[in-house]
Amino acid sequence: MDWMLVTDAEKSDTQQVLKLFNSNLDFWMLGGEEEPNQGSLQKICTSLPPNTQSTQKTVYLLYKKSNLIALLDLVHGFPDEDCLYIGLFMVHADWQGQGIGKQIITELESRYRQTPYTRLRLGVYDRNTGGLAFWKKMGFVVIKQVKSDNNPQYNGLVHVMEKNL
Repeated sequence: MDWMLVTDAEKSDTQQVLKLFNSNLDFWMLGGEEEPNQGSLQKICTSLPPNTQSTQKTVYLLYKKSNLIALLDLVHGFPDEDCLYIGLFMVHADWQGQGIGKQIITELESRYRQTPYTRLRLGVYDRNTGGLAFWKKMGFVVIKQVKSDNNPQYNGLVHVMEKNL
């Protein structure tokens, strides 16, 4: 699998990324988001957690041959310096259920195991039962639940999950 680092994803393969997003419309609805559009892509590429800088953010587009199959958004050093935060991980619907997600996360863990980062962290909407099951299967555990503040229209909980590298 080819990993492509994208420094300006909203200008790179925009149509393929929007196809990826549109293949997962259920995900967008879980958090009360509108249907994905160019603004969704820009938001993902530029939004940052509190007290972080753009230099800490990396967005990967992952391809199998020439097909975009996944997007991975990482924030280095959040919420503290030894943590990698997965802001978004999305596999194209056509590739789900084939072990691709597991392969990508396993490779991510392998890439960062010999670095100063000691754990991975992410958040999963409480309504995202499929996502929650996937991350648990990958060895992540819920460390706390917080009220969602990403979208004012969604007042549900987010499961904050972690896994040691």
